[in-house]
Amino acid sequence: KSFGKSTIYLGKKIVVWGKADALVITDVLTPKDNSLLLITDIEKSRTGQLLFEWDFYLKNLEFNLYAIPFPLYNLYPEQGHPYGLPLNYTIKNLDEFSKKEQNSEAAFRVNYESDWGSTALLLASIHNRDAVLETLNIFDLSFQEKHERYLFLGLTMDIALKKMLLKMEAAYEKEKLIQTYTDFFGQQILTATKKNVLSLMGGADYNHSRWGNWILEFSGSKAIDWSHLLLVSWSKSFLDDDFKLSTGVTFYDHLKNNSFNASSSYKINDSLETTLSFTLIDIQRPLASNPSLSQLSEMDQVGLEIKYLF
Repeated sequence: KSFGKSTIYLGKKIVVWGKADALVITDVLTPKDNSLLLITDIEKSRTGQLLFEWDFYLKNLEFNLYAIPFPLYNLYPEQGHPYGLPLNYTIKNLDEFSKKEQNSEAAFRVNYESDWGSTALLLASIHNRDAVLETLNIFDLSFQEKHERYLFLGLTMDIALKKMLLKMEAAYEKEKLIQTYTDFFGQQILTATKKNVLSLMGGADYNHSRWGNWILEFSGSKAIDWSHLLLVSWSKSFLDDDFKLSTGVTFYDHLKNNSFNASSSYKINDSLETTLSFTLIDIQRPLASNPSLSQLSEMDQVGLEIKYLF
């Protein structure tokens, strides 16, 4: 409901704070569906949640206040799935978070719009959206899932330059609960640790009528050690935008650790659209920041989506 310079909203909503197309570091409010892992487009993975939002507009400034009574967390593949937890793992408190018994959350954003672009300051008191597992008993493989409150500070900026868009994100997360690992007689044991996390992202979008749309993004994050990602992608539409091709490659900490994805979509008519996609994962060097990602190497993915609008 709108009145004067204010707007009030109550209901399920997706909140997008980040400027990046893929390597987003400031989208901390909206939970994601990671059931298909790397094959899922980030825009399609956002699931939304119940929240209260108050927006206030003052010339070039926009103020957003959010209250989330029942926070939701990221979704993952079912246990036993090749990309999920093994069936012999037991999560003791699995139902705790499905009952929406978590503490409420609050967030604030102030955004400045100008002819050259926009700049936003972000502040939030939230829980980690990613599931963090802590080992209870290594012998019976029992674990507990943990989500704890932390303070988030962020900055986003984009600058429009003719056919190019420059974008930047920065985030500082104080005492955030992260997944860590401890060696136990040669076996990696899941542990949970609170750390101050610093993350940075920079990138550029270039749009050309003949050569298509190009995206270059680089992000780095430091909790214990620095880890970084590099993404290069291309897409172009044909046949009056009915047929679209896209491809991209992402490097994880090293040029020998990469994933390659490609997709094609065709809009048959106003009601029917098909999309064929595949992802190749090649992790050749162990990742100290994410040992579980190494297990996905050679677990390539193929997807077919048929969308029909009634």
